[in-house]
Amino acid sequence: MDNVFFSNSGSEANETAIKIARLKSKKDGIKKPIIISMSGSWHGRTLATLTATGNAKIKEGFGPLPEGFVCVKFNDTPSIKKIFNDH
Repeated sequence: MDNVFFSNSGSEANETAIKIARLKSKKDGIKKPIIISMSGSWHGRTLATLTATGNAKIKEGFGPLPEGFVCVKFNDTPSIKKIFNDH
């Protein structure tokens, strides 16, 4: 990569990572990119990072949330492989 994005918070950093992943997937011809996060995770309070957060209780009341996020149990490699195989 040729650029750096400085941010004030983890939410901004995570939001930028999501944007970079989606931009890269579009360039690679992926029509429905998936962001995989882990159960119990915390990624921030923006809509995208809230969606990536692996805690349903924290998400209550904020729907509809952005599409393209999947949450799996930590270290559940078979579930992650299935997500890749399905998409």
